[in-house]
Amino acid sequence: LSGQLKIDQFIADNGGFTLSYGAYKNAFKSKHTLPNLNLTEDQLFFVGLSQ
Repeated sequence: LSGQLKIDQFIADNGGFTLSYGAYKNAFKSKHTLPNLNLTEDQLFFVGLSQ
């Protein structure tokens, strides 16, 4: 039972990530950067996701 719960949570988390990343890519089609920060748009997304 515990293993199935973990799998279900992983699938839900992965689905949520996929939706949020897709929405991010659609919303920010132009290049955005932050001053003095040498990170790509995708890197900034993952930094925000990890926080």
